Amino acid sequence: MGSTHRSENEKRFRIVCSQDSAYQYVAELEEMGLTQFIDLNEDELIFEAPFRKEIIKCEEMEKQISESKILIISVKMFFLISVSIEIQLKRESCHIPDYADHVPTPPQNGVEILHKILNKTEEELNQIRKNISDLYVNHRKLLDLKTILENIPNFGTTQDSYFKVRLEDQQEFLTGVIKSAKKTDFDTFLRRMSRAQIFTKLIPIQKTNSMIEPREKKVFILFFSGDKQREKVKIICEGLHAKCYTIPNSPEDRTEFLKKVTEQSDQMKSVIRNTEDYRGKIMRSVGRNVVKWRIMNQKMEKIFHIVNMFHLDSDRNCLIGECWTTEAESDNIRNVLKTASLKLEGSKCPVFEEIKIQEDEEASIKM
Repeated sequence: MGSTHRSENEKRFRIVCSQDSAYQYVAELEEMGLTQFIDLNEDELIFEAPFRKEIIKCEEMEKQISESKILIISVKMFFLISVSIEIQLKRESCHIPDYADHVPTPPQNGVEILHKILNKTEEELNQIRKNISDLYVNHRKLLDLKTILENIPNFGTTQDSYFKVRLEDQQEFLTGVIKSAKKTDFDTFLRRMSRAQIFTKLIPIQKTNSMIEPREKKVFILFFSGDKQREKVKIICEGLHAKCYTIPNSPEDRTEFLKKVTEQSDQMKSVIRNTEDYRGKIMRSVGRNVVKWRIMNQKMEKIFHIVNMFHLDSDRNCLIGECWTTEAESDNIRNVLKTASLKLEGSKCPVFEEIKIQEDEEASIKM
């Protein structure tokens, strides 16, 4: 009766095959898992390996899955971070299931096929990221403009004497939004650069959309005269990242404008919601395949590393490899190689022969 603890004597075999069909033969043998190949090119430079380019491409694809730089759009804020596709899926709460089914070894041209799939997936994710980023930026501008119109309802009316005096002096005005933390610097720059000739009015924002911009902000209204002061105001606003907007002069026009802005903001919310749903659909689709892609890539890279262990015989234009395997499985290996040669049209069956070793040479033992 057999025992799992009983060892089996192994023998050393030689495989001689063409360079074009070596990948397929090694793939079939690795699916069986009964051979241990020997590196016959230990003294050779790795850059001289025949399948070095394919290995480099497999490493690049692994980076696309595990180490690529992607812009993550969070629901609450925007930030740039170096993460992998897998981490991006986890950040989006997208489940990455284990791939329980057997993943067959891809053919030799599977490198190009998988590379195209990953490039297409990465391009699609980047395009969705760009679209969502643009939508959020445009929506934030509409919210800022809506906030300005809601927080200065009395501007230009007789109820506010401060603005009435400024308008009677025929001064120009500019409105916008600035973060409250920069209020002091904003006032200081305006006063010093204009020699106190620019009049400023800051109004705290009553309502803010914390989902888009969680920081506290203030609405500002600047009164000035002349092109020189206008240029100074624009420089200061750009330096402090203050957003400037143009609004109508009359209260009636501002009321009508507020209705249009509110309607556009609601429409933008609907577009963002639909785009987020589409991104979630793409994320779930990628999550179902990311484990499968990684297994396929790892299998191809492993096979190319094994084929690079073969010795290239330039005279006969063939590859020669050596491996250890059990004597009982030698016939099965011959049948597998014969079946693989039938799949490769126009390819001869490789030579699989035993190598006589010296008695004092240590043989591998399969446990």
